[in-house]
Amino acid sequence: MFHYLPADTLIVVDTGVEEAAERFHGEVRERHESLRHDRERPLCRPAEVFLLPNEVFAAVKAHPSIMVLGPLAERTDGVSVLATLPPPALPIEAHAADPLGLVKRFLAGVDEHRPASVS
Repeated sequence: MFHYLPADTLIVVDTGVEEAAERFHGEVRERHESLRHDRERPLCRPAEVFLLPNEVFAAVKAHPSIMVLGPLAERTDGVSVLATLPPPALPIEAHAADPLGLVKRFLAGVDEHRPASVS
């Protein structure tokens, strides 16, 4: 996936993403282990489909990046403190008539001159 990005792509890494990537990878391994014995529905090995967390972060380091550290992070040289608010919770409501309703309402209220990223 990262080879599709231009070399100057700025990547923003949020607080806790490393732990979330490790947790996700563990869940993928567990699910694969529990389902891999079904001969009628063979599975790809996780490494054939997903990058390992260390591969993801090695690829991120090859690009300019912003690390969102949180209010209690140690301040060092080269770290800028930006006055920001935490993002709102905008879950996709899969069973709702409009699953992206919360996201749409949030974006409708964002000032057109203020950048916003929803991912």
